[in-house]
Amino acid sequence: MFKGGTARPITGTEGEPRRAVQTPKPTGPAVPPTSERMDAIASLAGVVSHDFNNLLTIILGHADMLLEACGNDEAVRNSVLEIKNAAESGARVTNDLLAISQRQSLTAAPIDVNTVVRHASETLCQILGEHIDVRFDLALELPLVEADATQYERVLRSIAVHAREMMPQGGRLTITTRLERHANHADVVLRATDTAAHASPRSAEPAFTGRKPSRGAGLALTTAHGIIRQSGGTLTVEPLPGRGAVVTVALRARDAGGLTPRT
Repeated sequence: MFKGGTARPITGTEGEPRRAVQTPKPTGPAVPPTSERMDAIASLAGVVSHDFNNLLTIILGHADMLLEACGNDEAVRNSVLEIKNAAESGARVTNDLLAISQRQSLTAAPIDVNTVVRHASETLCQILGEHIDVRFDLALELPLVEADATQYERVLRSIAVHAREMMPQGGRLTITTRLERHANHADVVLRATDTAAHASPRSAEPAFTGRKPSRGAGLALTTAHGIIRQSGGTLTVEPLPGRGAVVTVALRARDAGGLTPRT
């Protein structure tokens, strides 16, 4: 049964009305599923990163030649160094784009998520600042997962950046780790729950969180999403209207063995 629309009669040979049907109103273009939108973003990021990297290679190469040719002219040297520093910053942006496009080089190995979180804890606190309270609630024991430890730590930093931008007036970020069993496998799950007041139920996509736009917060999670997806896992965002949001990162456990999920 259609909702909305206008009714028009259908008449017989004598012109008398027989029955009425409804003509549906157009509902606009269909919105592609979340996975398709993220794949489109990844594809675009891959193309942009390739072209951008080619430009940066030319800029850095000529900057090095200028440094050799400028001699003792400090003014020129300083200017060229500024150009080189800017290009190197651009290279870091390229790395983010590669992460989003899921085309970066990863060195996967068995890692303990709890160990990575502990190693990154001080850095996370520095990113969040004194106005955000950070709490860690880690499982007593977890199986290993197959991932790049450096990139997993980068995911944690991206989550911290997102939380900081969502809570400019302060708040709390709680990071938990758990083992979650399913029918045919088990996942090591990390959840980061913030208390930002701008959460909205409209979307749970990393790139489009439905939350108040802020400086690079969406890009941070999109970068993290690319890393985790390339690692064979999932990253989701669940807004909690009026209470914040939870970012969930799940990676397949290599061997859960006899470990029991902590509740």
